Amino acid sequence: MRILVHAGFHKTGTSSLQSCAAANADRLSRNLNLLLPGGLRPVAQLARRYAIRPEQRKLNRMRRELNAVLPPPDKPLFITSEDLSGLVPGRRPGAGYDEAPELLRTVVTTLDDRYPRAEITVWFTTRDEDAWMKSIYWQNLRGHRITEDFDTYRARLTDSLPLADRVEAVRAGLRGRARVLSTGVETSRARAVGPLSLALDLLGLPDEGLTPTPPGNLRPKDGIETLLRLNRSTLDEDRLARRKRRYLRKQRMGRL
Repeated sequence: MRILVHAGFHKTGTSSLQSCAAANADRLSRNLNLLLPGGLRPVAQLARRYAIRPEQRKLNRMRRELNAVLPPPDKPLFITSEDLSGLVPGRRPGAGYDEAPELLRTVVTTLDDRYPRAEITVWFTTRDEDAWMKSIYWQNLRGHRITEDFDTYRARLTDSLPLADRVEAVRAGLRGRARVLSTGVETSRARAVGPLSLALDLLGLPDEGLTPTPPGNLRPKDGIETLLRLNRSTLDEDRLARRKRRYLRKQRMGRL
């Protein structure tokens, strides 16, 4: 039995992969068990909490919650949630992926106990460094009142880079319990279903007959400038949140 754990990183095509998998779930489920973010909410929440304040009891609960949603071993299994590596970097100074090795050790040992003969792979999608930092900045501008410009803010992200070092830290932490791989998401541009094709390659499954979906979480041309201006405004928190939601909703509907 093959198991593929796609654990991020954030802003490396994860939303596009997950939305495409969800849109094709009926067809994929003929040959594959899927655990998408919607089915992993309690697990992901505990992973984020552990990243903020590491405590063994959170890992114990995370193990129980994951065990509760694991399917029978009748097909290969694909698990995808970037929160399995912890919090989105950059929300607070110094925050990165420091807890990813311990979080993924918990995931892998849970899977190994449940499926003792499984071939487990932990897989990361990565991205060009500058593009990744700008995308993380955009993500955090949306959800938080960040007022630094990009050149100032990017210093918050240095603890998370290079992503290749974060992959190596997970590999070292797992000590051979699972194979650990990474792929630049840029390599998926010409593939039938984008980054989902990369995942199916690793699972030994075809991508023929699947329906492509539009890329997720695209940043509008003036998105950074607009949200930075709103964050720097004198709006109170409630009005700021409403203005951001309205702007993003219009952007999604193509009215800008």
